[in-house]
Amino acid sequence: MASLTPADIIKAVDKFLAGSWASRSEVFTYATTHALRPITLVEELERQADRLEKAGIRLESWGHESVSERLRQLLEIVAAHPGCREGRRTKRVKPAAAR
Repeated sequence: MASLTPADIIKAVDKFLAGSWASRSEVFTYATTHALRPITLVEELERQADRLEKAGIRLESWGHESVSERLRQLLEIVAAHPGCREGRRTKRVKPAAAR
């Protein structure tokens, strides 16, 4: 996907609400590699959050600003777990900004 539009967000929420997981979910996480800072996207996310809230579901949105940080934190948790083989094989990698 070259760019993200409000229609893409609507489509994702529509698909989620029409599926079987909506009735079993408390949170819908919209994750994307795109920035979620443009005002048109922020406003659409707010509209969709209101829509999901009516169904008892909270919207979490992860744009490229937060996906990398969240993944880095998860990697550190895995690496720190003494009983995890993946943790023993995982090397810590400094984020690009810290290199």
